[in-house]
Amino acid sequence: MYSKAYDMYSKAYDMYSKSYDMYSKAYDMYTKAYDMYSKAYDMYSKAYDMYSKAYDMYTKAYDMYSKAYDMYSKAYDMYSKAYDMYSKAYDMYTKAYDMYTKAYDMYSKAYDMYSKAYDMYSKAYDMYSKAYDMYTKAYDMNSKAYDMYTKAYDMYSKAYDSLFLFGYLI
Repeated sequence: MYSKAYDMYSKAYDMYSKSYDMYSKAYDMYTKAYDMYSKAYDMYSKAYDMYSKAYDMYTKAYDMYSKAYDMYSKAYDMYSKAYDMYSKAYDMYTKAYDMYTKAYDMYSKAYDMYSKAYDMYSKAYDMYSKAYDMYTKAYDMNSKAYDMYTKAYDMYSKAYDSLFLFGYLI
């Protein structure tokens, strides 16, 4: 009777020990997955902040650069799609850790694409600003030249009228 009780106790202890190990491993996996998600969310927040700043810059340049607006609109569509993909990836993660890892890789690539696009837009904005400054200076120079020409023409006209009047009187 004591032997049977000991066997039952021994089996119960083994079952408890195995279930504890399984729970411990599952908890470790969840902790690691949660850390990865937190980092991904931080990266996305930073990317979103960068995009917001870029969008503000673009809206100021909208009147001068309608073609650039088309580029920004297309980029915004791409980032919206990337965000939708990320949201779906998060839903998938709640079901399976391995699927989430693949989605995280996809997000990292999308973030790299966004960084490169942001650099391109910044450089384009600088170029447009310089071109606008050059155009403004050229316009000012043209205005001054036109004023000088107008004054010279008036002086010439007066001189001509005086000469004609002098000739008439003689």
